[in-house]
Amino acid sequence: MSTLITEAKLNFKIGKKIGKGGEGEVYEAEDHQLNAILAVKKVAHSKFKDESLFFEESKKLYLTRHRNVVEVNYGCKDDDHIYLAMPFYQNGSLKGICDKRFLNSREIIRYGLQFLSGLHHIHSKGLIHFDVKLENILISNSNQALISDFGLAQHTGSYGFSKVFGTTQVYAPPELFDQAEHNLKFDIYQAGITLLRMCIGDKVFVNQINEAFIKRNVKADAHFIERLKNGQFPDRSFHFPHIPKPLRKVIANALHPDPNQRYDTVLEMQNDLAKIKDSNDWLFTTDFKGNDTWTDGNREINANFDGTNWSVKSIKNKRQKKDFCQAKLNNSEKNSLLYKAFMSKW
Repeated sequence: MSTLITEAKLNFKIGKKIGKGGEGEVYEAEDHQLNAILAVKKVAHSKFKDESLFFEESKKLYLTRHRNVVEVNYGCKDDDHIYLAMPFYQNGSLKGICDKRFLNSREIIRYGLQFLSGLHHIHSKGLIHFDVKLENILISNSNQALISDFGLAQHTGSYGFSKVFGTTQVYAPPELFDQAEHNLKFDIYQAGITLLRMCIGDKVFVNQINEAFIKRNVKADAHFIERLKNGQFPDRSFHFPHIPKPLRKVIANALHPDPNQRYDTVLEMQNDLAKIKDSNDWLFTTDFKGNDTWTDGNREINANFDGTNWSVKSIKNKRQKKDFCQAKLNNSEKNSLLYKAFMSKW
């Protein structure tokens, strides 16, 4: 049997940086052999303990081929780096879209079902992703959500647990700080964080992070960990009023501080998400100063805060919808009126 290994030369031109993974940076690249634009992840050899791990991520990607998992085209190396070539998606990441605008609830549910489908497939292959977040969900040219970046993913042992060798700590579940090994409940929690960020936006979420570190005007990691463990972070109760209550419940279940109280599988989470019938196309904008607007075709709702009370004005075809117009409302009354408007056909 021949043991010869053929080494082939690949030529591609590295372009602008388009992202950053767990261990390396991602670039737009022109592949001269394929005559194609690809996304290439570049990782220094020094990031690995030994050469046998150079293509571990590409092997995991190849193992998990699925319509909602980013595929790997090939892996290669030079004297200093290894390179993983993947399709280039002009739409970028879900993080990039959410940074530009709020998603409507129909988009949140659709993208959520798609990336959860990829995550369920990953789990069925005996892998835990350990870094599920908006930044690692790419949007394909056909507007499908695909989960990516397997640099921190680990194979599970016979009991379904694995050690975590890296993650984004502010998106991690509370058990990260108490135990060395974790099961798929880790990913389920991070999927809940991802859906939450899709609902409330990162401006609100980052404010929650910053506040969680501070107690009595003192900033410390211990304060954050305490609030994470007792369920004060993230704030499960805060949602904009256009988010359907069943969607809020899915997120709360995924984010339970006790892993035993979370969904047992991603499939259960998918099923609950798929059952939601109250999704809508209302697009939300705000200046975060008390001027909120929602639009849906020929309908528009404005909520304005004067420093003391809220007023709500609803318009369809340039005519007021009196059922959903009211002044001198407190925050709870405002949210109740708006929720009724969003869940009604008018």
